[in-house]
Amino acid sequence: MTIASGVSPDICRERVTAGYNSEGEERDTFVIIDCYDQLWRNTKRVEEFSAQDRTPEMILPQMDEAGVDRVVICSLGQSVDNEYIATCAEAYPDRFIAFVGVNPREDGAVEAIHHYVGERGFRGLKLHPTMNAYSAVNHGLLDPIFAACAQYRIPVYGHCWHEFWNVPLHWEEMARTFPDVPVIVGHLGMLWHADEAMMVAARTPNVYVETSGALPLYVRDALRLCGPEKVLMGTDWPAGDFVLERHKMQRTITDDAARRLVEGENMARLLEGYRR
Repeated sequence: MTIASGVSPDICRERVTAGYNSEGEERDTFVIIDCYDQLWRNTKRVEEFSAQDRTPEMILPQMDEAGVDRVVICSLGQSVDNEYIATCAEAYPDRFIAFVGVNPREDGAVEAIHHYVGERGFRGLKLHPTMNAYSAVNHGLLDPIFAACAQYRIPVYGHCWHEFWNVPLHWEEMARTFPDVPVIVGHLGMLWHADEAMMVAARTPNVYVETSGALPLYVRDALRLCGPEKVLMGTDWPAGDFVLERHKMQRTITDDAARRLVEGENMARLLEGYRR
């Protein structure tokens, strides 16, 4: 079995792991950061997806196989467990970058940001409006959340997967209201809002797009319309696969400097703004 390039999956995996550029030469050393992945412990819920543990011991070998140095980890939108994320990040500080998850509709959401970001060293926030039943443009709910993020200069990852609760224009409204907060439009707005996601990332300085679940055509369009400095590689593990996501980057980004930006340098720059 071969993949689109005619390279066998095993050979592709070896090349990606070793860190080769498009000409087959070893890449310069730089940190590859995947900006969106999830870990959790069994919630005892009836849904099959969250009823299975997803642990560091499961994700780390797959990161190593793909040559991914560090990943952002966060909770599922339907089952926030920031303490488990903290435990994982503290056990593997050189591999995991923790993002706090909150439901703005619940009491204590702002306090959770101050605790986990200000005291525990989390480096960003994940919001999932659809799972928590609110609009991503609800200023009454979200202004206090974004104000806390602005205080620490952390990025906000906004889930955005063809959902009416949170479309890219909603995230743009929040980004323009809080220009010091980087806003990452998740999944490149797939499927029906990909063009809108690219539009807002291109015209709004603090809006970025993330690649997990996005078809290669849309990744190429995002590079062309937004520039490689606005695109972030994400896998959405365990739903996604690190080897496949990195191969997608190699297939869609032919310029090595641009791929370095997407595969890590852009995210590293966003994380540098953090302050307690």
